[in-house]
Amino acid sequence: MSIIERRTQEQRSAETRKLLLAATVQSLMEVGYANTTTAGIARRAGVSRGAQTHHFPDKMALIVSATEEMFENFAAGLEGLAADLREGRLTYDGFFDEVWADILKGEWFYSSLEIIVAARGDAESQGPSCSSDPRSPRTFRAHVVADLRRRRPADRHGTRRAQSHDERLSRHGRSGGPETG
Repeated sequence: MSIIERRTQEQRSAETRKLLLAATVQSLMEVGYANTTTAGIARRAGVSRGAQTHHFPDKMALIVSATEEMFENFAAGLEGLAADLREGRLTYDGFFDEVWADILKGEWFYSSLEIIVAARGDAESQGPSCSSDPRSPRTFRAHVVADLRRRRPADRHGTRRAQSHDERLSRHGRSGGPETG
């Protein structure tokens, strides 16, 4: 007679999260961002809507968590390939072939593209829940825009504009025109 060991609540919770994240990726890959729903994800994962909302309150929380996990897994694989390269088990060509193969077969790349394209017009993905996270694309973009505005000089009307190539060169004491001499 075999003894079945009862899983802890933490183990059951981790398994439920894993199932939900995998179902989120499947849904993004198969039906796209717009047609991905929390009910559909719960159904794919084989868990109740209550279990889904306990772990992830909304669609965006599921998608952000799934994307983060996919990227972390890809980064871990990349670190392994880099170790193989350093230790001589892979050539540079082999390294780049492996990375490219992982990108092409990897779910995170295509799921991320689906999210990026869909998020451009989706108010939910641009809402306050996302913008408060320092890792969110919206927060990152805001920081980049603010930094660019600080760096660009104001024109005579007080508006900020990009510097021309010649302006950048002259600021450094070089000429942008043809060499004379």
